[in-house]
Parts: sequence; structure tokens; C-alpha cells
Amino acid sequence: MLKQGTKRFAVGTILLGIAILFSAGCDKYSKHKVLTFFFTGVPPLEWEGGVALVVNPKPEKTSEDNVKQKNMISATHGPFAAGQCNLCHIVNEQADKKREDGGMPGLEDLPKELLLPKEELCIECHVTKSMEAAVARDLWIHGPVSTGLCTSCHHFHRSAFPYMLKADASIALCTQCHIGGSIIETEDHLSDKDCMFCHNAHLGKNRFLLRKDYLEIY
Repeated sequence: MLKQGTKRFAVGTILLGIAILFSAGCDKYSKHKVLTFFFTGVPPLEWEGGVALVVNPKPEKTSEDNVKQKNMISATHGPFAAGQCNLCHIVNEQADKKREDGGMPGLEDLPKELLLPKEELCIECHVTKSMEAAVARDLWIHGPVSTGLCTSCHHFHRSAFPYMLKADASIALCTQCHIGGSIIETEDHLSDKDCMFCHNAHLGKNRFLLRKDYLEIY
């Protein structure tokens, strides 16, 4: 066995080496390699791809919870999934050229500017949710939908929730706007029942958008 003085010298040498390495300005990959060589339990580097890797901070969770946490994306906008950015954005010609040559566009090539103002863009494809379509069918239309504010409720590329919504249950989403005295205190409203159980999200026969009066088709 090593003597106490020898152990201290070995530990001191290791720590000094690590300190010199870090002060020399090595990249994070070299630093991580050194740390994992000398120590156990060093957390992995975060993945730097297009979607952030979800690292489970609580290992005691069940395997089912872990799978749910790592598979957060459950709904993706069709054009986005197909790489058809040009349906919504003004695309970069340089990025298109890279794709044709079999290369991968960089972050600087990603499209940013929309073809139309966002208040007008969604109904170019989702025509049944437009004000014109509602008037033609003698239907009432939900306020945000009538003004093209689709992103009040939906994400535009992908989401962890069905229909690319911004919240899991519609009650959590709807009550962000419909709060306080704006909700009639019926038995159903005082329960935890999902709003979409009774109401359509976009269109209806009257201002209450009730499904029993008109069933919206998505």
C-alpha cells in the first residue's frame, strides 16, 4: 500500500495537472475526456444537434416516465417535417444549392422571413379556419382564429402535445385567456373536464362554439 505522503503527492500531482490543462484553454471535449479519465460520475456533454437532448435529473423516476421525457416531440407541422420551409418562409437560395449538392445547410442558411404576415399565413393552407369560410357557412369563429393569431394556442414547428398545442390539456390552455368572470359557473366549468369535450376550438353555430350544435372537423 502507498504511504500517506505518497498518496498526497499523487493526488496533488493529478489536481495540478488538471489545473494546468484548464488554464491552458483546452476545448470542452478535451477537458471532459480528462475529467472522465480521473473521476467517475462526470455528467455527459450536452448534445448539440437541432433538438436538445433531455437529461433526466431524477434517476429514481420510473422507466415509463423516462421514455415520456425523452420523447417530448409528439406533433410536428407537416411542411416542417418534410423540409418544405418554402411553404411558409422565404428560403435562402444558397441553402437550396447545398441541399441539391447533398450538403447540409448551416444555421446562417435557415429561413427566417415569412412569405406573408403570420396573421395571414396559416389560412393559406388551413382555409376552412378562415373568416371567409366561417361567414360562408354562417358560423361563429373563435376570436384568435378570426384575427389569425393561431400561435396563441399552437406552436408553428413542433410540440410535445397533440395538434401542436402549447399545453397538454385544453383547460390549461383556454384559461390563459378565459379567466375570472369570463367563464360562466356551470357544473361542467367547475369540474376538471376538458374544454374540448363540449366546445370546438375554432368554429361554432353560436358564440359558445358548442360541439352539440356544430361538430368541427379537423
